[in-house]
Amino acid sequence: MIKRTKKDKKIGKGMAKKREKIFKKVRGTKIIYKLLFAFAVPIMMMIFLGVIIYSQAANNSKQKYEESAGSTIASMAEYCDLLCMTAEAKSAELLIDTKITDYYGLNAMSKDANAEAKYYEIAKVATLNLETITNYISNVHMFAANGRPTSSTANDSSKKVPFTDTAYDDFQKEEGAPFAADKTVKGIWVGKHPYIDTATEIGTDDYAFSFMKKFTTAKGFLVVDIDIKNIKEVLEQAGFGAGSIVGIVTADGREIILKEEQMTGDSIFQEQKFYMASVASGEQYGEYVTYNGSDFLYLYAPIGETGMSLCALIPQVNILGEMSNMRNLTIIFVIIAAAIALAIGLGLSRSISKVLNNVSRAMKSAAEGNLTVKVATNHRKDEFGILAKSIDTMLSSMRSTLEEVQQFGGNVGISAEKVSETTFKISHAMQEVNTAIAEMETSVITQASDAENGYNKMVAFSKKINNIYEITSVMKETANDTIGSIGKGTSRVDELNRSSVATAEITQVLVNNIAEVNNQSSNIESIVNTINNIAEETNLLSLNASIEAARAGESGRGFAVVAEAIGKLAEQSMSSGNQIRKIIENIQNTTFKTTESAVQAEENVKQQTAAINDTVAVFTEINDAVNELVEKLEGVIDEMSMLAKDKDDVLNSIQAVMHVSENSVASTEEVTANINEQVDFITRLADDAMKLRNEAEKLKHKIEQFSI
Repeated sequence: MIKRTKKDKKIGKGMAKKREKIFKKVRGTKIIYKLLFAFAVPIMMMIFLGVIIYSQAANNSKQKYEESAGSTIASMAEYCDLLCMTAEAKSAELLIDTKITDYYGLNAMSKDANAEAKYYEIAKVATLNLETITNYISNVHMFAANGRPTSSTANDSSKKVPFTDTAYDDFQKEEGAPFAADKTVKGIWVGKHPYIDTATEIGTDDYAFSFMKKFTTAKGFLVVDIDIKNIKEVLEQAGFGAGSIVGIVTADGREIILKEEQMTGDSIFQEQKFYMASVASGEQYGEYVTYNGSDFLYLYAPIGETGMSLCALIPQVNILGEMSNMRNLTIIFVIIAAAIALAIGLGLSRSISKVLNNVSRAMKSAAEGNLTVKVATNHRKDEFGILAKSIDTMLSSMRSTLEEVQQFGGNVGISAEKVSETTFKISHAMQEVNTAIAEMETSVITQASDAENGYNKMVAFSKKINNIYEITSVMKETANDTIGSIGKGTSRVDELNRSSVATAEITQVLVNNIAEVNNQSSNIESIVNTINNIAEETNLLSLNASIEAARAGESGRGFAVVAEAIGKLAEQSMSSGNQIRKIIENIQNTTFKTTESAVQAEENVKQQTAAINDTVAVFTEINDAVNELVEKLEGVIDEMSMLAKDKDDVLNSIQAVMHVSENSVASTEEVTANINEQVDFITRLADDAMKLRNEAEKLKHKIEQFSI
């Protein structure tokens, strides 16, 4: 909160005094000035309303114009971008055309002069066709390291190309510099190409901007000029009004400006700070700026990825031009309305002043005691005529009333004496009634006290019943929770029972599988015995073979080696069989122990299943007992509910009795107070009756002063 200083308070008091003086002057001025002031207030409101409406309309119109202009500049930028993309596509199509590639890629350096000339003419015609077929392309030029340059522009005739054989090197030194600086650059948009302009004797007024592209398969450049007439048509489509400036700024600093419907090469945008800010933003931009001492709406939109941008300066007066007519029309209507209102106010005020002056003179005469006067209205039929007639009627009524009051004054004096005697008698009777009511009040107070004690005891009893009812309800909820827990326990035990049965079944399957393993082990053992028998027989055969080989001498030595090998193989077979037998014995021992464990597990599972069944039976008994307890608790709750209802009825009855007693006490107190007031009133009435008699005498003397 802002604290006010003493100086501020003094200033506030001074302003308040000035306002009070102004109001006093207004109250003390004639009605003509008041009416003029009253008419001036709505006129000022009309002026204020007109200003607000004009301001809002101007802002809305300005906003709509800004949005429309922004959309227009964006559409123009998109159109220019589309035109540039189309030119790039046409350039790419020309470079991959076989008419171009056959010459610059194959025949440009051919030793066959006829073949070179033939394919050169074909390439030159293709270049000329691109400029002829596409209406927005004005010139097409090509320069290559190998081959002669081609162009759609000629100095003297359509067959003569205005470039020397060194055109590629000369072009690369000047216009081709950006490509040499950055090898990744494949194509750029420029606003001017001095070398080509000098060679062709074509100025920048004949083209707007150009697209330069490197050859894809050879060393060379393609240059495509965009016709400035098409760009002028695009800029003219903006339609921003007189004094507007629309232009395209290229990446190399050329400005193509449309000003006053004429194309010019003046530099307008690049040196301005607002242009630098818009370029830094890199996106569509708009703001109000000052250019050459005038206010303009500046709009900026980049043209795709070409590096060029579209700019516009729109005079602010163009934006608010239509609103000026509305402003002038509003001012004219306000002035006319003010003049009419002032004329009507002046006429009304004079007419009203005349009537009020007549009424004032008549009322002044009546105030001096002359009730026979009449108001002159000149036969008016409006409200002031009705007012004058009403005043005449009032004065006539006053005369009749005063005549009646003269008669009434005498009667009042006589009546006042009679009222004084009657009030004395009534006062005595009221005092006796007051004593009787005081005794009745004492009895009623005692009865109210007894009713209150009974009500308090019943309230205490009611609280005990409510506590018992709440405890019973809690017991019922606990029993219900217990039933729910028993249900959950039963379901868990059932799940455990199913798990035990499944475990028993799995254990039985395990015992059967172990028995099957024992059977397979026995089969393997018989196979091992067979292998051992075969090994023993093989060993005997090997021994016999060795003996026969020894008998054979030198000729049986090879057979002896075989017999020895067979003997070793038989020994290895017997050794492997013995190892397999040991493994089988270990497996049989393990399976025997596993079988015993599985059988023991099966017995444990059976015992567990029996215990689970016993648990289920116990849960069932608990559930039955709790259900029986819940049924009994529900009966108790029903009884307690009925008792609570009866209790409420009794409590309400006692409370009603107590309220009746309290109301009776209050009523007796109120009656006593009223009687006391009546006694006081009657006493004052007696005094007033005496005063009334005295005033009646004074009234009689006053009435005698009027002329009726």
